[in-house]
Amino acid sequence: RSESRRRAAGRGTAAARAEQLHSVRLVDALGRRGFLPSLKALMTFQGIDMGPVRLPLRTLDPVATADLHRELEILGALSWTR
Repeated sequence: RSESRRRAAGRGTAAARAEQLHSVRLVDALGRRGFLPSLKALMTFQGIDMGPVRLPLRTLDPVATADLHRELEILGALSWTR
């Protein structure tokens, strides 16, 4: 089990709902810019270069990438895997 799931399990339903809301916000942030291009950018933020997306998709431009990074920082999502 992941650390966040272990914490939520020890705190009950309200904590589990809060953790689920974090997940929903992450998926929303990724989906607004295109899920696969955003997911590849997220992996790059974590130090894993997944390369560009294949056509017909487009890699996020630098502005969208910076915007995604900023939003994920606000959500705390960049520290979830560390």
